[in-house]
Amino acid sequence: MTAKRKIIIGLLLLMPLFGGCLWVPEFSRIVGEIEKQFPDAHFKKDVELNFGPVTLGLVRTVVSVVSDGQDDDDDLQKAEHFLREIRSVQVGVYKVHDLSGSTTIQIPGRLRRLLKDRNWKTAIKVREDNEYVLVLYKQYRRSIQNMFVITLSDEELVLVRASGKLNKLFDRVMEDHLSAEDFVAAAKH
Repeated sequence: MTAKRKIIIGLLLLMPLFGGCLWVPEFSRIVGEIEKQFPDAHFKKDVELNFGPVTLGLVRTVVSVVSDGQDDDDDLQKAEHFLREIRSVQVGVYKVHDLSGSTTIQIPGRLRRLLKDRNWKTAIKVREDNEYVLVLYKQYRRSIQNMFVITLSDEELVLVRASGKLNKLFDRVMEDHLSAEDFVAAAKH
């Protein structure tokens, strides 16, 4: 076994000790609110992860070790770049069964409170075919500091909350829309 492999395996074995949580209470409440809007649907937790600064530091180290000498792997380089900017991230993926009925979804109360009381803004709110996408963000000065993404389809519900210096990640999420800098400048007017 190579030294690089031993380091990766050792770091992966230590990951549970560094604050990664397998339950995100905020997400449980949001999923509960969405379930109430679709009484015939069933949402089953597939994955819930909460990575703080220490765990993300460990992930950055693993990605850096894996990408070392891999100049041709553009995805690893992008991941390493984005990970440097993220301070914390929570991810929840839920399998959806029997989603039918209403073609509209109300923004869950927890997220409405972020918009109303904590100065978050809506970047995207789209309902297309059988998919709903909501992207919220909070900025400080000219930097996007927090982002919350919800996608709901017939197959799954995905929740992501991230904090850090998120302008580049925000650009990635917005892809065909305004850049984060243009978006923040437009939001001031």
